[in-house]
Amino acid sequence: MSLPVATADRHGVIDGLRGYAILLVLLSHLWIVSPTSDLRATGWRVLFGSGNYAVTVLLVISGCLATHVAMTRQRSSPPMRIVARWVRLSAPVYAVLVVVAVVSWLDPGNSQHFPGADIDASVSHIVTYTWTGFLAHEPLRARPDLGHFWYVSADLGGFVILTVLLVLTRCHRLLLPLLLGLCTIAVTQYRIRTFHRSGDFVALVRWQTRFGGMLVGALVVTLLAGSDRVRRSAQRVEPLAVLGLIAAAWAVVETEAYVGFREVGLGVCAAVIVGLALTTPAGDVTRRPPALSRAFDRRVLRNLGQLSFVLYIWHYPVFWFASRHFQSIPWAVSMALSLIVSFSAALLTRRWIELPAAAVARRLVAPGVA
Repeated sequence: MSLPVATADRHGVIDGLRGYAILLVLLSHLWIVSPTSDLRATGWRVLFGSGNYAVTVLLVISGCLATHVAMTRQRSSPPMRIVARWVRLSAPVYAVLVVVAVVSWLDPGNSQHFPGADIDASVSHIVTYTWTGFLAHEPLRARPDLGHFWYVSADLGGFVILTVLLVLTRCHRLLLPLLLGLCTIAVTQYRIRTFHRSGDFVALVRWQTRFGGMLVGALVVTLLAGSDRVRRSAQRVEPLAVLGLIAAAWAVVETEAYVGFREVGLGVCAAVIVGLALTTPAGDVTRRPPALSRAFDRRVLRNLGQLSFVLYIWHYPVFWFASRHFQSIPWAVSMALSLIVSFSAALLTRRWIELPAAAVARRLVAPGVA
């Protein structure tokens, strides 16, 4: 199954969609450093309480890109693809953990801020990608300011599952979508069951319940890549996918709605946009993204999107640090300082750690590629 090369303007749409998602993640966590908790109980909840929605969008993008790369580099070694993914994720994550560990060691009141929390065990489980199980089973020992690292486990775990499915099916145009669809249903049913049996916290932190977005992204990409007719049909309904993506923010704002199949619908809308961005041939000048999709292709959103992963892993511990140490200053100043530190750390991490790690990962997958 061969895939075309995406056009430059469609790559801008993908980065912009990432930026849109990480912006919602930041807004959903502002309650840590500012009085936005009350807004989450009002009509503003969709703006300040759409973290789950936003993370699904990020996982869908990850699944789309992982599948597209695997299909275009079918001769690359599957184990090396997994190693490369681990390198890309782990390099910036480990850098954040080192800083958090050092700050915790230097902070004399750390035990008072997080009574019962075990920094050593928390870091150990994150480093070994066993964090979500530890977080679900021993939440009182898990550091709350590191809770967001469940996403990293979900990304790597989902990537391994996708790689196995791609190898088993040899990217077969019928068998691969069938298995991806069945796996999506199974993961969603498991998440619903976990929600009713163990509560929303466990259902939202286990990687096995959260990587469904990656499966949806992979499914849509395989369908678009396997048939020109499907791709042309998707191009016609892409504006509806954009509207559906925006409307889904309201549809899944309640946790009980999010853990069900509405999250799959949200994933499909996002995957259509990203999938078309990846599979539309560069030479097809008549198939530019529609105006609604190009709304994501804005410089500020593209820049945010390029920082999305490092900004995600930095902002949460920074927000928690500010909530502990900046209580004596106005909340607006505390929020501003938190954002400045988060963006500064993200920029430095991207420049000196994430981009070099990505270059190493590319060489592992395709030796000789800089």
